[in-house]
This record gives sequence, structure tokens and C-alpha cells, in this order.
Amino acid sequence: GEEGGHSDALLRPDQVLMVGDSPRTDIRFGRACGVRTMLVLSGNTPSVDAARAAGPDCAPDYVAPSLAVGDPDSLSSSSSSSSSSSSVSVSS
Repeated sequence: GEEGGHSDALLRPDQVLMVGDSPRTDIRFGRACGVRTMLVLSGNTPSVDAARAAGPDCAPDYVAPSLAVGDPDSLSSSSSSSSSSSSVSVSS
């Protein structure tokens, strides 16, 4: 119901982005929950090669070099075929 103008409705999986720096924990959890995932390379996973080594069940939907404020178009989808100089992508 609604109380004070707020709904009890939960977010749908397509409204959620799981962001993390560990493919084996953060990204795997997001995938298991059915939400989109973004790996940040400024934490536990310093490179695309390290992300690939985690295996296909840990592949993120997006990869970002950091969470620093910047151009949202610099994010790279792991399914895209190209990447800009400020972003990377992971493909399985």
C-alpha cells in the first residue's frame, strides 16, 4: 500500500545495476539476481585480463575504469564491438 506518498513496490531487475570491483563476488551475485552488472577496475580487479580470468559466469554487462564523475557515454558495454580510449570492455 501507500503511506505518506511512498509505495511498497520493489524495484524490477531491469531498474537495478549492481556495481562492484570483484567479478567472483559482486558480479556473480548481480548475475544470480538477474540484474545488470558493472565492474569497476579501480578496486580489487585492476585489469580486463584479471576480469576475464574470473570466468564466463562472472562476466559483467559493463566495465568502467572507475566511479569518477565523467561522461556517461564513456561506459562500455561488454557486448559492444568497440570501446573508446577511456573505457574498456570484457567479452567472453
